[in-house]
Amino acid sequence: MSATMPSEYEVFKTLRECTISGLTKFGVLDGLDVRRFAQANMANGDKLVLLNLIGSERIGWQAFRYANTPLSLKRTDEWIEEQEWQFSFIKLMRNSDTVTTVTADDLCNICITWFNGEGNLLLRSKGIACLPIDPHSVMVYNDESDLYQRRPVFTMNLQVPKNFTANTDGTEILNVTTHPV
Repeated sequence: MSATMPSEYEVFKTLRECTISGLTKFGVLDGLDVRRFAQANMANGDKLVLLNLIGSERIGWQAFRYANTPLSLKRTDEWIEEQEWQFSFIKLMRNSDTVTTVTADDLCNICITWFNGEGNLLLRSKGIACLPIDPHSVMVYNDESDLYQRRPVFTMNLQVPKNFTANTDGTEILNVTTHPV
């Protein structure tokens, strides 16, 4: 991930890696995939975890600092961007399912458990963190089509630190170039 300005896709890649790691630790990754929501190749998908960035905003202190280098002055602005990611789970229910079949609700509960514990520590080691996920905030969408399916959804708030550094132009006062302090 970029050290100064992680992009949306970099955050998605990190989330995807952490989700796969958690599902693997719980032993349920077999045949599953983690993708972007509304990806073209997800039509008629099964065993999917879908991630969707639904919003972001700057929060926290917008701090800045100056670094003086020979012949230039650099200003660095720092802030925290809070990103709201939606996790959706698709797992078709079939007549061949048994009592050991992992359902979409099971996958949802596993991810909430993972990201409220060890998964959050893994995210922090990669430079981002998630706020605690409320297990009672899960919404379930039912599909009454030929193959019945439930699609549980929860929202995760990620805090992504960002900063931007640029040269600061000096100002001429009495024929002397000065820089802000």
